[in-house]
Formats: sequence, C-alpha cells, structure tokens
Amino acid sequence: MPKGQGIRRRNTKHYLDELLCAHQHCHEIREEDLKDLVSRILAHYQEYYDEKSRVAQRDIFLLFSPIWLTSLEHTLWISSFKPSLTFQLITNSVDGLSKDQIRRIDRSDEVLAEWKLALGTVLANVDELRTNAVLAMVEIMRPTQSIRFLAAAAQLQLRIRTLGLQREAETPESSGNEHVFL
Repeated sequence: MPKGQGIRRRNTKHYLDELLCAHQHCHEIREEDLKDLVSRILAHYQEYYDEKSRVAQRDIFLLFSPIWLTSLEHTLWISSFKPSLTFQLITNSVDGLSKDQIRRIDRSDEVLAEWKLALGTVLANVDELRTNAVLAMVEIMRPTQSIRFLAAAAQLQLRIRTLGLQREAETPESSGNEHVFL
C-alpha cells in the first residue's frame, strides 16, 4: 500500500476538506447543515474503524506498524516492532537449531497466534473507547462547537501527516518503515 493510501485515506481527504471549509465558515452555515455534516463525518470515522477492524482480522500487526504511515507518524504509533518478526529472523538467520529448539519455537508461535487474537480485541476496544469519547463530546457540544472540535482534530492529523511527508522528502533514504530493535 503506497504512502498516503492508508485505510480509507483517499475518502478521508474529502471529509477533511469539507470539515475544514465548514470550520472556516461555520458562522454562515445553518445549524441543521452543521448537524448533518457532523453526522456524516462521524459516519465516515465509523467506516474507518470498521475497515480498520477488517484489516485487524486479516493482519493485526499491520495496524501496529502501518506501512502507509510516515516515519514521523510511526513515532506516534503504538509499536514499532512486530513480535512475529522474531520468528522470521530466526528462520532466515539462525542455522543449526536442534529439534527441541524448533519444537519450543513452534510452541511459542502458537502462543503468538493466541496473542494476535487478544490484540485484535484490545484494538477493537480502544477504537470503541475513542469513538464513544468523541460521540460523548459531540453530544455535549453545540453543532458549531462540534465542527470546531472535529476541525481541530483534522488539522492536527493533517499537520502531522504533512510534517512526516516533508521529513521523508528531505531524507529520501528513509522509507518510513524502519524498526528499532532493542
């Protein structure tokens, strides 16, 4: 997946543009239209989390180190080292494993599979918590305030994205997918 083409990123640009425009002109827009915009944006975010959930069911680790994020965005992400990489490193770089070592590694791999399922549940719970927090705040605020809040969140996301892309453009050898091994 190329940079800038993450989960629903193409459609997100449209919603962010509409949101930022509404933010600039919210005092001129009817309250009913603002409510409609807030509903559509929240529906878009729900689509995003639904898509994210589908991706998580296919490859939970992809969401813990998404390939479409810039290196700056990765610094804000939850993790930079996929545990499954351990097994790939062993398979590709370690010779002379005994039968007992291979058996024990395979047993660890089974534990990892269970852990992946648990991570999927954690991710779904975090997304639900995030969504519920936003919905609760939107319920408390007037539509104009909701637009300002959602616009501020969108502007932050866009600034981080822009800074990350600028940083990577300045250092072309950086692919944004480096992992720190400790």
